[in-house]
Amino acid sequence: MAAINVVSWLLILGLLSHCSATNIRLNTDYRLDNILILVQNENFASVDNMKALKGYLAYVSHQMARATEAVGRRISINTVRLLVPPSKIAELKNAGVFPSMPATWESEVSADVVLENPGGKVKAIPADECYGPNKWIKMPEYTVRRNATANSFLRELSIYLWGLLSESVSGVQFYQDGSGTFQPSVCSSNMPGQYRLRNSISSGTDSSSICLSELVRLENFSLAKMQEICEFTPKPSPTGNNWGSILSQPVSLFCDSKSFNNDTRVHHSSQVPNPFNRACGGLSAGEVLRKHPHFLPTTPGASVQETQPTVLLVEKSAFRDVVLVLDVSGSMNGDRIKNEIRSATIYVKYFLETGARLSIVSFSATARELQTLLKVTDDSVREQLAKKIQSLAAGGSTNISGAIYEAMSILGATAPYTKSQTGFVVLITDGEHNTGPNLTVAIEQAAKTSIVFDTISISRYADERMARLANLTNGRSTFVSENTPANVELEVSFADLVKRSVGGGENAVLLQTSAITLPTTSGSVSVGDTDILYFMISLPGTTLSTVNFTATSPTGTVYGRFSPDPGVYQIDTAVNTIVIKIPPHEVVPGTWNWWLTGASTSGRRKRSAEELLLIRRARSTSSGSLIVIGGTGSANSTVLLDTWLRVSSFPQVNQFSVQKIYAYVTNNSAPLTGAILEAMVAPSSGSPFTVQLKDDGLGADLTANDGIYVALVLPEKMTSQGDYGVTVTMTSPVSRTSTAGKFRVENVASAPVTLPPGRITDLAVESSVKHQYVQVRFTSPGNQAYQGVPAAYEIRASNSFDQLTANFSSCDLVGRITGQPAGWPLQFDLRPENLTAIRINVTFFLSAVAVSTTGVSGEPSFPMGGALTYPAIQAGGEEVVQTEPPPIRTDESDKTDAPEQQESQWTPELIAGVAVTAVVNVAEFVAIVLVAVKF
Repeated sequence: MAAINVVSWLLILGLLSHCSATNIRLNTDYRLDNILILVQNENFASVDNMKALKGYLAYVSHQMARATEAVGRRISINTVRLLVPPSKIAELKNAGVFPSMPATWESEVSADVVLENPGGKVKAIPADECYGPNKWIKMPEYTVRRNATANSFLRELSIYLWGLLSESVSGVQFYQDGSGTFQPSVCSSNMPGQYRLRNSISSGTDSSSICLSELVRLENFSLAKMQEICEFTPKPSPTGNNWGSILSQPVSLFCDSKSFNNDTRVHHSSQVPNPFNRACGGLSAGEVLRKHPHFLPTTPGASVQETQPTVLLVEKSAFRDVVLVLDVSGSMNGDRIKNEIRSATIYVKYFLETGARLSIVSFSATARELQTLLKVTDDSVREQLAKKIQSLAAGGSTNISGAIYEAMSILGATAPYTKSQTGFVVLITDGEHNTGPNLTVAIEQAAKTSIVFDTISISRYADERMARLANLTNGRSTFVSENTPANVELEVSFADLVKRSVGGGENAVLLQTSAITLPTTSGSVSVGDTDILYFMISLPGTTLSTVNFTATSPTGTVYGRFSPDPGVYQIDTAVNTIVIKIPPHEVVPGTWNWWLTGASTSGRRKRSAEELLLIRRARSTSSGSLIVIGGTGSANSTVLLDTWLRVSSFPQVNQFSVQKIYAYVTNNSAPLTGAILEAMVAPSSGSPFTVQLKDDGLGADLTANDGIYVALVLPEKMTSQGDYGVTVTMTSPVSRTSTAGKFRVENVASAPVTLPPGRITDLAVESSVKHQYVQVRFTSPGNQAYQGVPAAYEIRASNSFDQLTANFSSCDLVGRITGQPAGWPLQFDLRPENLTAIRINVTFFLSAVAVSTTGVSGEPSFPMGGALTYPAIQAGGEEVVQTEPPPIRTDESDKTDAPEQQESQWTPELIAGVAVTAVVNVAEFVAIVLVAVKF
């Protein structure tokens, strides 16, 4: 198998501003901050129940410290934020159960844990991918009064936090190992326990009952029957906890590799056919954790013994405080400060929600407050704030740390800094910090508060530490490339910040922002339920008196210059915009069309919306922007688009860490499927390019129809050093735009480098000896990183699991399939002449690999296999141990060959995701079990 090292030519640096869907952060004491728990049920949010929750979380934190310490780093919970129904806040505050704090980023859609009224089990809702992003944890309310469930919660929290995967497969309790012995489908290779009757477990009666020995008799035995009535129960340890994998049972230790842990009770078995081994390449939980940034030796900090968490009651306010910090240093001279002034003015006049309080700070060598906190109540206040911005001029050096301290001071945050200090800061800069206090120290001080810093960098020379500032404060860091219309990208960045506002005021929600290229004269936009709808055309350098802008509703009503209501059509010469404000009672969902006519565009044919999209990609220098703004007072009736970036870390050594773009789309707080999304990636030097985001369960997206859309940015697209800004646009079923953040690329190779093919992750095997074949099924991973068309796929077989995983290329080649596009379903039938190694009492394993057009192989799939042998399972109350399979009576002339099959009767079936073929022969009774888990 060919291997290449591509890390040397490209390095994606640092933690990204929005690297996952969660706001949880690891502090320098290796303790977790900002776990957000949502209590939905008003009746449950009583003083007694919340006290019980506090004690429960203390126990979970203690158990986490114990479990992670064995992996090499003692991690516990530091702060938990609790979001309860507003009607319960006063009761909890008066009881003194928790200290309270104003909300900043906390909202229902950003919850990590959701306490639900229905029963059930604690369950994380993860992506089906090793290291993948997760969504939330569902937790039944009754569990907070039972410390016995704390380890189950810790298991799901580990899945949620660190990208681990569950090792349980629905309905699949056992697998058959190489000796023909049944083993539990869990991580540990040496877990003591019993096979018990399911009904005895659920009823609590006859706890010593086990699966009856009659099940093993061949005339009655089937693996499907065993799965139906039996369940493996690990034997409790002397401390009252079960040993083994934290991902399989409520336990106190992570399953680990023999090379890291001498305790045989937690040694990982890479042969178990579960999602964890399939996606993580056979690595143990401990090995996967050691690759996570929380456990890397380079992550600064020092563990502490303290594990008691602080629980804070989050209290939503009717408004929020925002400090707008604008760079006016000398490097901002020219177009940069013009675009900054213009975009900040639009932000204040049209984007910032009514009810917020705004302060304005400018900085160069020093920071200066231009406007104290002023509540936005009407258009006259917005005009007053806009005039402060329009008076700015560039000159001087760059003191970013001074600006940070000034903004925090305005929000009431002074040393010693604490989590009770809150507010929002929007900071724009184009240069590196070169004067004033130490910037790294200032960022660390800001991280001690609950103030959210959103940062916008508007040149390739902007200080790299802006991303770290945003990351540590739960903010968003965006990059505006000067190779795109900078005014448009700034408007996108500003508008996207408002989307995440909290409180009871008017919440503006950006519907769509896109560049348009004159003489484009028409287009359309999809509008959902909203009570505010503005159409804004932004045309720098154009004489607005010669332009006419018109919008038409789905019902045919026309709004424009000649609308009878004078408040509908507004020309703003200060920022060169025309705004059409649709009356609230006339806003209807559906497709709205717009037209632009005037001296510079007259006589041109109208272009379709599809052509508009193509022109937007071209990014001509002669451009303006279309901004569609919607607002709603209820987040539950809004289609939301949340986006983030993540550098993927594949465990395979010959796969490069590609950049992934994620978007999570919700409607009424539920995942929205069938949306159309596109990401524009704009480098600091070079041309922008676009990629499509998919939620089809194929290629990079491993879970279909879960509302998480994924796209890859391959190395071949990253041809220059510097920052890459990412903006995601949804065009259907409604229109939305969101900034996903930025990533930085350095050390680009002199020649283009491509990735090896992606790993086949869904290999399934099903036998049909009746038709004389073994069927292999999988999905094409593509020529490189789940994209493109590979040249071929090779299928190899071996009697040794270890040989197939350690030395794949030396195993028997039993099949080769022609390449198909990524996501293409494939199947291949292996005939008897291909399977000479598969005999009675001999275990066989199959694995597949994709080969690129240049002959480079990806990582082999997780091997799937089985054995033509009697199943070995012990009856009685003893622990399960490996035994030799019962002898098979064969002809003395050939003790190794299988019995003749022409007289056999076969009944293939697929039960609970496990392909099972029961083989019955008139001469001999032989059980063929192909463990082929479908995912």
